[in-house]
Amino acid sequence: MILLSALWLLPAYGATVRPLGNGSAAVETEGGAGNVITIEGATELGDWNLITSVLLETNGLKWLDPWAGNLAKRFYRISQLPDLEMSHAENFRLLDHTGKSHELEYYWNDERVSAFVLIFAANGCGELESQLPAIRALQQKFEPRGVKFWMINSNPSDTRPTLASEVTRLGLTMPVLHDRAQTVARIYNSSRAAEVVCIAREGFEIFYRGAIDERTTALQGTASRNFVDEALTQFLDGKPVTVRATKPAGCDVPVVSAGTLDYSTEIAPILQSKCVVCHSPGNVAPWAMTNYAIVRDYAGSILHEISAKHMPPWHADPAYGRFQNDMSLSVEDERKLIQWVTAGAPRGTGPDPLENIPPPPPKWPAKLGEPDLIIRPPLQQIDASGVEPYRYIFVQSGLTNDVWVKASIVRPSNTRVVHHYLVWEGQNATQMASGLAGYVPGMQPLPMPEGTGLLLKKDMWLTFNLHYTPTGEPTTDQPELALWFYDTPPPKQLLTLPLLNDTFTIPPNVNEHEISAEFITPFPATLYGMSPHMHLRGARMKFEIVPFGGRRETLLSVPHYHFHWQTGYRLAEPRQIPAGTRVIVTGAFDNSIQNLDNPNPNVAVQWGDQSFDEMFIGYFDFTVP
Repeated sequence: MILLSALWLLPAYGATVRPLGNGSAAVETEGGAGNVITIEGATELGDWNLITSVLLETNGLKWLDPWAGNLAKRFYRISQLPDLEMSHAENFRLLDHTGKSHELEYYWNDERVSAFVLIFAANGCGELESQLPAIRALQQKFEPRGVKFWMINSNPSDTRPTLASEVTRLGLTMPVLHDRAQTVARIYNSSRAAEVVCIAREGFEIFYRGAIDERTTALQGTASRNFVDEALTQFLDGKPVTVRATKPAGCDVPVVSAGTLDYSTEIAPILQSKCVVCHSPGNVAPWAMTNYAIVRDYAGSILHEISAKHMPPWHADPAYGRFQNDMSLSVEDERKLIQWVTAGAPRGTGPDPLENIPPPPPKWPAKLGEPDLIIRPPLQQIDASGVEPYRYIFVQSGLTNDVWVKASIVRPSNTRVVHHYLVWEGQNATQMASGLAGYVPGMQPLPMPEGTGLLLKKDMWLTFNLHYTPTGEPTTDQPELALWFYDTPPPKQLLTLPLLNDTFTIPPNVNEHEISAEFITPFPATLYGMSPHMHLRGARMKFEIVPFGGRRETLLSVPHYHFHWQTGYRLAEPRQIPAGTRVIVTGAFDNSIQNLDNPNPNVAVQWGDQSFDEMFIGYFDFTVP
């Protein structure tokens, strides 16, 4: 390591500094080809900032330091190491200014994509705006070569609507992703707008990060050297990237600190509230949060699941609607968890609340108590392989009088083989009839909205629509339907509208095939909740209304639909829908190889019962006057 002051020339160390008279300096140093030279600068010893990190092609380096100022007091620290492996890029998922979902690792097997350029941003940053001509030139040059350009806005004061306005004002042609909890900024250690991170698609290695070019502010004119252009050109040409890092220019966008975080009083309560409901002994998650030690061991997994928005399992866009059963992390909770994990998951002092292990979950929700009636169809035998057709099992309820149902839950004994259950009134093999109860993976059982219920007539027959997916070995499953009754009839009967489109054909090898369905309400209604349903190629779904003579309004958007964790969304407050309102459901299918759940991207797909077919249904739960 060499310490070098701009006031001193130390040729014995093989390094010199030459002031250039324009607020910059030329730093020259010796080194061996194939090694990485890192130059840091400081105005006070100990306050070191990266200037550059360069892989030497020859036995020496000359570098322009544009941050030197008047050189009255400037120190340099120069180190040399053998070429090291590049750092790995952490996966993330964010919504852009239009509400579309973007995930880094979605493209892991897409050979049409060669690299990613992440440009950190903030609305109104003059330094970033001055770089737009250079950014557009990079897009024009490298997008045809498979480079994806994303802006990441991590500024806490910017919102989705202001992002959209900024995109329009600046004429941007790339998505601007909203990092509202600064999760990506923290895991990528970025605190400046206009900082760039270049990532290889294959292996997801970071091969350059720092400034776009040599300019330090918007006032320094045109730069003669574009570091991002150099790095992308070398990378795409299969050559070693020489300039690995530079000091980023741009506006300060500090990562907000959640303060000193205590595991006992701040982190563990978040885990108890949002995670332990599934991550507890005997529950559905693959591991249980029973103490600090196991959480620490899984800290890397927690970081990955939160940054990719896999957990907690909640898929609604937070920009639209409020929901009773919302399990998502708040911005503050996400910030705390990410800060705590990236700080090394410190234990601190105090008791460990996770050691208060909850008992195994009861068979039926505790708040409902024991069911008033349980109905069991015959035990079902499932073969080891093959295609399972829908099963329609007719079962008589055995009711001796009419009853009003306030809650109904149908559940399997063997979740591994169940694709879905639907239960409806009558002996009817119409598969999408309005239902009494349903089960899909991930759906939380909820009682019916307050003041609503379903009327079951005495001696009524019920249809159990059962769909199984073989797992490679013969097995069995015992469905159970549990019913809870009102003592007195509720004011309104709950109805379910399945708004569907069954006439589509999804072309092969497309990742964005959009379809829609709509309906005009003939009467006023009160809406309580919505549920999207698609199969393995389902990508997204949005529920909207257009009152007669009114504006289009989004009630629910699910930008990343997850077949293996299907959610019903119960509105926090019922919504009044006037007669004559257009109800619109739009969505898209992903029939590409990037969809890892896709059974076969090379075939056209139409409506069908099986998981390798598709469906498009938006369910609405409502009452009428």
